[in-house]
Amino acid sequence: MKYNVVLAESKLRKISKIIKDEKNRKKIEKALGLKIELKKGFVQVSIKESKEAALKKYVVEKIFDALALGFPLEKALLLKSPEYVLEKTNIKSRVRSSRLSDVKARLIGRKGKVKKKIETLSNCSVVLHNNTIAVIGKIENVNIAGFAIKALIRGSPIKRVLKLLERKRDELEESEEIEPKLFNTISFFL
Repeated sequence: MKYNVVLAESKLRKISKIIKDEKNRKKIEKALGLKIELKKGFVQVSIKESKEAALKKYVVEKIFDALALGFPLEKALLLKSPEYVLEKTNIKSRVRSSRLSDVKARLIGRKGKVKKKIETLSNCSVVLHNNTIAVIGKIENVNIAGFAIKALIRGSPIKRVLKLLERKRDELEESEEIEPKLFNTISFFL
């Protein structure tokens, strides 16, 4: 089954740069079990007819979306796993245009420190592209990163947001430690 992925010109330019590199194209094809061809004005994807064809089409589009936003190929390929998601927020739709550059600066921080801290504490990958901030990670981690990003967009103090982010990360780690112990206790009684 062949289908065409039609992308906006700016996205197509970014994706075609990646796909033109045969090593990258082969990596995507191998990871997803499909064939990709770059045509004039669009990308053609060949997927073997199967029960998973629709899911593969969805995943390919998500991966292309992530690549167009500027995520590295390795991070974008994480989206083939159902545990990983791509979440995007349009900053421009959440703030007045007069505050847009200030909000972007708050999200990045000096020398990228705030962005790096959000990535570290949430165990996600974060990209700021034009007026969009995007996050790739496991769903619970993306929720934590999204909480911090939305708080920063609203104007919450950066230190306070990062402290809350640390607390949320610790709560998540505690719940992950408790679940296996609880499961082992339950299975002991079975």
